[in-house]
This record gives sequence, C-alpha cells and structure tokens, in this order.
Amino acid sequence: MSVIIIVFGLVFVYTGVNGLREARMHFNRGQKTEAVIVELQDTTITGTDTRTVKAYQAIYAYRDDDGNEHRIEGRRKSTRESAFPIGQRKTVYFNPDSPTEVFDTPLKEFSGLTFALIAGVCMVAFGVAALVLDWEL
Repeated sequence: MSVIIIVFGLVFVYTGVNGLREARMHFNRGQKTEAVIVELQDTTITGTDTRTVKAYQAIYAYRDDDGNEHRIEGRRKSTRESAFPIGQRKTVYFNPDSPTEVFDTPLKEFSGLTFALIAGVCMVAFGVAALVLDWEL
C-alpha cells in the first residue's frame, strides 16, 4: 500500500512541477494584453438534477502585436446575463508565435498546480514514512 501512495504522490509531484514550469515559461514568453468582453454567447449548463438551464458565456476580444483582433470564449458560464458586462476588461497572456493560444487565468492555474505539487510531496512523505515504519515493525 505504501508503494502505491508513493507512486501516486510522484505523479502529483510531476504534474505540479511540469505544469508550473510550463506556466512560468508561458508568462515569460507570452505577451500581456487587455481583453474586452465584446458579446455574450448563449449556452447551457446542466444542473445536478440533469436539467439543462440557459446560461451565458463571455466572448473576449484582444489584439496581437500586429493589430489583428482575436476572440476567445471565457471559461466561466453564468445563468445571469449581468455577470459579464459588455466592455469589462481582463488581462490575458497570448503566445506571440500562435496568438490564439491564450493563458488567461493565472491564479487558478497556479493554485491548482501548487496544490498538486504540495499534495504529491505530502503523499510521498507519508508513503515513505509508512514504508519505513513497516520495515521497523
């Protein structure tokens, strides 16, 4: 059982380290710009009771270094149209080599990857401790 915990912990550590490394590279290489909500897209959300509810999703527009406009769908959806006011701005980072590749939620990305890294280290430590204790018994 200890070996399984260690293996899962190592997978979490790998995911956290690799993801944080890629995110850091994207921020270092990415171009920072402002994106603006230009329209709302009608969509649906499936509730916990499997009912489908009408929802809205923001469409953001931003310009690359050459002045070309690109549009991306926001990641969040809401049943309230007022959740995404037209003209609202947010900072995004895009890849200058591929301007449609956008990294727009750094805090969520970093917090999830940091959690994976910390959880992995804890799992490995717990697994190694359990393994050592089993050998001493």
